[in-house]
Amino acid sequence: MKKKIQADFIFFVIVVLLFSTLFVTGCLQLDEEKIKRQPTYELTKQDVLFKDSWTSEDISVFSIGLGDSITEVIEKFGLPDLRTDYPGGSTNFEYRDSLMVNNTALLIHFDNETVTRMTMRPSFNRFLQGNTKIGHSKKALFQHFGNPDQTQLLSYFTVYKYDDIGLEFHIRGQKQIGMSFYPPIPDTE
Repeated sequence: MKKKIQADFIFFVIVVLLFSTLFVTGCLQLDEEKIKRQPTYELTKQDVLFKDSWTSEDISVFSIGLGDSITEVIEKFGLPDLRTDYPGGSTNFEYRDSLMVNNTALLIHFDNETVTRMTMRPSFNRFLQGNTKIGHSKKALFQHFGNPDQTQLLSYFTVYKYDDIGLEFHIRGQKQIGMSFYPPIPDTE
């Protein structure tokens, strides 16, 4: 009887060690996946907009990327000039003075304290490179990106969305006045 209890105990210890090893290995793999998903292109250092084969998940702005936490943004970029909290766990950070510009240049949107959208306005051009700068004609954008997946008419401008890469352009008249990066939405067709 004593040998049976010892054998059962040894079996239990082996099973616990096996599951613990699998759990730790799984956690390490999740960390590796997060590392692999780090943005490839830094918009303040690279001209990316008209390159092929990128999505918003490949983009960072001052080392901030989609999926970063609100804490990471504050650690990397500092406190915002304006913080607006909305019901349901959404927050906007607006950066202006810290970028030494007169108008809001960068707007970072959070859902449940996670970056889900980064919006740049014309005053952010001083940090953007080459063709990534804001100010293209609607025609030039449509020639490169094709027809948008969605169009949204707002009071002061129209939003053209390219869901497959997670990019939207803000157009007033025939000129780009801003752009946003958001998580890509796969084509369901």
